[in-house]
This record gives sequence, C-alpha cells and structure tokens, in this order.
Amino acid sequence: LNTKINKLVKRVSKEKDRGLQVLPEVEKWISMAEETESKASSLLDDSISECHNLTPLDNCSQISEDYRETVREMLKEVEDLSLEGVFKEVVDRAPISHVKKMFPLQPIEVKCLSPEESWDMFQEIVGKPTLKSHPDIPQLARVVARKCGGLPIALSLIGKAMSPKRTAREWHHAIHLLVSSATQFSGMEAPILKFTYDNLPGEDIKACFLYCALFPKSCDISKQDLVDCWIAEGMIEEEDIEIAEIKCYEMISDLVIMGLLIDDESGYGIKIHGMVRDMALWIASDYGRQKENVVASKGIHQMPEVNNWSIVRRMSVTCTQVNKISDSPDCPELTTLFLQENNLRWVSGNFFRWMTRLVVLNLSRNRELAELPEEVSSLVSLRLLNLSWTRIKRLPLGLKELKKLIHLDLDDTPLLLEVDVIGYLLNLQVLRLFRSVPMDLSLLENIQLLKSLKELNLTVREVDVLKRLASIHQLASCIRHLHLTGITINDGGTLLLNSMLSLRVLNIGMCNIPAIIVNWTSTIQRERVHFGNIPLLQNVHTVTLSWCKGLRDLTWLLLAPNLADLRLLECQQIEHIIKKEKATADMSEQPFRNLTRLSLDSLPRLESIYWTSLPFPVLKDLCIRGCPKLRRLPFNSNSTKRNQVRSDLGQEWIKGVEWEDEATKQHFSYFYDSRDFPNMTEEQKMDGLESEPHGSHPNKNIDLVETSERRKSTTASSFTDFDDRSLLHLNNLESSPHKFHQLPSCVSFPLLGCRDFPTMAEDEKMDGLASDLHPIENIHLVETSESGKGTTAN
Repeated sequence: LNTKINKLVKRVSKEKDRGLQVLPEVEKWISMAEETESKASSLLDDSISECHNLTPLDNCSQISEDYRETVREMLKEVEDLSLEGVFKEVVDRAPISHVKKMFPLQPIEVKCLSPEESWDMFQEIVGKPTLKSHPDIPQLARVVARKCGGLPIALSLIGKAMSPKRTAREWHHAIHLLVSSATQFSGMEAPILKFTYDNLPGEDIKACFLYCALFPKSCDISKQDLVDCWIAEGMIEEEDIEIAEIKCYEMISDLVIMGLLIDDESGYGIKIHGMVRDMALWIASDYGRQKENVVASKGIHQMPEVNNWSIVRRMSVTCTQVNKISDSPDCPELTTLFLQENNLRWVSGNFFRWMTRLVVLNLSRNRELAELPEEVSSLVSLRLLNLSWTRIKRLPLGLKELKKLIHLDLDDTPLLLEVDVIGYLLNLQVLRLFRSVPMDLSLLENIQLLKSLKELNLTVREVDVLKRLASIHQLASCIRHLHLTGITINDGGTLLLNSMLSLRVLNIGMCNIPAIIVNWTSTIQRERVHFGNIPLLQNVHTVTLSWCKGLRDLTWLLLAPNLADLRLLECQQIEHIIKKEKATADMSEQPFRNLTRLSLDSLPRLESIYWTSLPFPVLKDLCIRGCPKLRRLPFNSNSTKRNQVRSDLGQEWIKGVEWEDEATKQHFSYFYDSRDFPNMTEEQKMDGLESEPHGSHPNKNIDLVETSERRKSTTASSFTDFDDRSLLHLNNLESSPHKFHQLPSCVSFPLLGCRDFPTMAEDEKMDGLASDLHPIENIHLVETSESGKGTTAN
C-alpha cells in the first residue's frame, strides 16, 4: 500500500506542476490510504506488546482475539484499498471527441523534453534495480538518455530495451550502437527504431517482429492469426502446438512491452505503427538492397507488378479491390502469401502452379470467393490454408496432395458442403469448422483418422452426433469452439461438458436443452486442472445462448473463472444465471471477475444474476432489456468503480430496480443515459447485439429479428457476429410506401464484413427459421409495415 501511495503521489505532483486539476477521487483515495497506512503502522507497534504477553510455551493462537480480529479487518481494508487504487488518469482530461470539436486536426510538432525531464522519464522506464546493478550504469544511462534527443518515444523505446541490461559493458555497447546508427540515417527515428530492433532478445523474436510488417499499418491484427502463421512457418522451435502457442503469446507480449507493437483495448489484437512497419519492411528487404524480397500492397485494383518474382519470399496483398488473379508467376522462393480481405471472385489454377515452397496461404474474407482451383495440389509445401469467411462450397480433391498441411481454417463458411477430402489430410493439427459444414457421423469418422489433431472447431446439429462426439475423449478434449444449433435433448437429458477442457467458445442457438452440467466423476482422475476438488473450464471465455428452451439456470458458469463475454437472448425459461441452491462450496465464490461484456435480452422469467453483490473489475459493456422480473442486480457502489461501462438499459425497467443502497443507485445513474452502446427501438427488437473477444471472431448478434404483433412472439432469421465500435453503413435506402423507423443518433453499428470484427449472417435453416442472406451480406434496412404492425428485414 505504501508503494502505491508513493507512486500515485509522484504522478499527482507532476500533474499539479503542469497546472492540471487532480481528480477528487484520486485525492480522496490518497487521504484514505495514508490514514489506513498510519493505522496499520500502529497495529505493528501493538504486536510487540501482544508478543510480550505470551509465555515461552504459548503459540500465536494465544494472541488476544480482539487483536487478531483487528488485524483481519485491517488486512481486508488494505486489500480493498489496493484494488481500488488503480487510476488510468489522475487528472480531468477532456474527451477526445470534445477536443476534435474544439480544434482542427492539424499535424503538431512534438515538444522535446528538457534534459532533466528526459532523465526523469528514462530513469522511471529503466527502473532502479537496473540503475543500481553497477556503479557505472547511472552515468552511462545519462549518456544514452541524451542520445534520445528529448523525444518521448525514443526515451520509451530505448528505456524498455535497456531495462534488462545490468552490466556496464552492455551499456557501453548501446552507446556505440546509437552513435554508429546516427551516422547511417538522417533524422532521429530510424536509428532509435533500429537500435530497439537490434536489442530484441534472440533471432526468433526478431523474425516474428518482421513478420508483423506483412499486415497493413495501424489495422487490428488478430493475435491468434499471428500465432497461427508463426507456428506454421516454423518460427517457433517446439513440436507441441500448445506450448508453441504459449511461446508465441509471450513474444507478442515482449514486443508490446518493447513498444514495437501496440495492444488493442480488447487484448485479443495488436497494431503496428506505420513508422515501425516501414522500418520492419526495410530490414526485411535486406536493408533496402532487395526491395522485392518482401512485397506488401494495399488499396490497389490489380495484382502488383513485380520485376523479379524469383526473389520474392513473402507477399501481402490485402484490403484491395483485386477481384481476379490470372497470372502465372514463377515463385521458387515464395513462402508466405496473404490475399485476405480483397474482392476476389476467381483465382486461376496456373497462379499456384509454380509455388512449390509456399507454406502459408491466407484467402480469408474474400466475400465472393466460391471455389478453389484443383491446381492447389501444386502447393506441396503448404502447412497453413485459411479459407474462413468465404463462400467456398466444396474443397477441391487436389487438397489430398498437401501432405504437409497442419492447419486448415474453414470457420464461418456456411455454404460449404463437400469436405470428404479432410480424411486424407492425416497431418492436420488444427481443423476449424465453426459455423461451417455441420458434423455428421461420416465427417466424424474422417476426423477420427486425424491422429495428430490438437485443435478442433465444430458445428453440430444432431443430438446423436453430439453424444457420439462427447464419448470420444480424444476429439472432445480438442474442441475449442463449439456451435450447437437446432438440437433437442429429450427425456430430461443434459448437455455434458465433462471432457471439453479446451473449450473456449460455446455458442448455442435454437436448442431445447433441459440443463448444462459438468459431471467430473468419470474424468476427475485423468484430468490435471483443478479448483479445489473440481476441474475448471478455465479456457472458456465466451458463452452465447439464443432462442433456447429448457434451461432454467447456468450455475455451471461457476466453473468458468475466465469467462469474458456472456450473452443470452430470448431464452424464455431461464430464471437464474447462478442459482444459489445449486452452487457448491467447491465452486468459485466470486464469478465474473473477468467479465467484460454482459448482455441479457428478452428473458421474461429471469429473476437474478447472482444472489449478492460482486466485483466486476473489467466490465465494459452492459445490456439488460426485456427482463421484467429482474429487480435486483449484483452491483454495489464499488462493483464497477472507475470502469468506463457502456450500457443499454430499458428506461422503464431501470426505474423499478431495487438498489442495495442510495450510493449504488447514484453510482449507476450514469448508466441510464449511455450513448456509446447500440440502442435500437423496442419494435425492432435489435437491442441484444453483442460482441465477443477479438482474435477468434466471436462477436455474436441477432442479424435480423421479426416481431409479430398478432402472435406476440419473436423470431430470428440468423445469428451473426459484430462489434459496436465501428459504424454500419445502411446501404440502398430507397423510397418506399412503408414507414421506416428512424434509428437514434446515438446508435452505432459495425461495418459489416470488416476484417477484425466479423459481421456475417449464418446461411442456415433452424427449425424453419431461415436466412437466405449470404453470411457476408449487409443488413440494408429495417422496415415497419403500417398495416401489419410488424417488423421485417429487407
């Protein structure tokens, strides 16, 4: 607590020196913390007299109960204060939207820091342990800080690079590199970036960093996509794919810490700054000597012209208007080909004929690509093929020849029907079929032939297939994403998640399931992950239930401590999220600590989320609508303290909420008027739009919902993904005799089909509720018929 106080006081002092107003809650926390610290010090003094009262034969249990109770209370007070004492900002800053309105967005000159300010910043970044590790280092560190020229970004990058250097020799070498680099480049940025790159710890992480330059600058890059490519390219020397994944994520974290990559808000993606990307491309092209070694293009209308295809090792043509490829290049050295997010409709078979060393081929998010040529059989070295989010209908038989293929991504390909060739790909380690061709017994037999399989994404529509799948431990333990649709479990049966310990995303729609349980009696001896005596579904981060019957509670979620996204829509019989009577002592006492999004929509019988108040330390999005019986929320005034929570709450419903106390009501009063969360009219019934963590394209929403006034029922045509941070362009709005609902100005929709936050509708039929939309088509408009008093989607 003392350390936190000192750090916060230092930050506050700096802001005050700049003439800025410190936030009242920050000053209040410092005052409370200092008071608590003083009381804790007194307790420590009292411990001396308490120990004096003991005889040599007594033990600590003889200490007076009053003193022990006081200590317990103090520990709790310190713990609570420590949790609360996390402030992103200590001063009141105007929102960027207000700043944009006040000032024109013009380039500005970055002010350099003074020598003393530079030294203060550099010391803080390098850290005292490093500066004290050798008597010569502080003086050498001052020299390095001066070489940064007062630029904050330079001080940050080099400070992070030098933080682990604890010998004088390393610091002398750093000064030498900075001086020599400065003679090779004009300006300050290039030598700083080159120095940071040179100080990356090992050739593996350097190669992985350069790989990031294949992605467009300042665009979200899925961490999972990056990890998949690194593993397929053999950049990580590890045979076990799960351990390799861990190493990859550690490298990403290191690159973020070094300042070469930027973590996004969700934690599932990263970005690369344009200047950093340019430097990476320059290094990858042998410092400019082999400019066609790596080809990266964006925003063009045809494939780039290449003078010498024979030296091209990596090519990235993404986010372009290219719609067909008819070239036949001879690319003996090409190992990586990114063609995602274009308008590709057709690729010539000859294009792939001379790419015998190609290892990674990404064709994802080409929304009109319906087939792959048979000549793909020429890609005999291919290890990763990504066809997700395309209109592919069948897998070419030529895939049989790809004996080295270890990764096949077919997620979100709802038109895909013919996949018999999968049974021939015996080296597959990753197979993704989430919201794709549904699993049947024939496909199940083919997948059983894949003895090296480590990761499996599936869509299941038949209860017999689900039961058979659950009984095969080898396959069930590989499942990461599971999409269940149209399944009915009769005779009081249950959905067992016993052996699905790798499960991350569970999406259930249009199902009749009496209960979801985790019965570990048959597997507890062979599984290693436990919480108390019960193994945890520790990998589950997203659960979505839509239009389901039978379920009355989701108490099993207590076994998913890392749940980040929970969305329930039109589950008519759910009464409790966590039911007190079903929770056992071995289950987590504080669920939802990692929950970032909670969406509860049209749950007419829902009475409670949890029976008492809980902390929601990372909650960002809250949607509660159509839950008339839900009168108490598991919130108190500290539940989401300092969280910036976007909300969509029914205005009439919120008036009837029974708050724990007046302080809680006041704390949550700002929820009522939130303008950042999608908020559509009740008639349109589109208010349950949800998003899932970035990286696995998990954001689900209702694509279009129809409400019948006569039958008082609601039906959905499809379930899709979206994220509410980007805007949906409502296209093709034409004049019509019908009256259109005007969307509130505060409503924000996603740009459908954007790369990072999938927004495609599933092209599937579920119990007669069908969507004829292709999954990559936009919702154009919502139309209300005056005569029928109903809502339909165009």
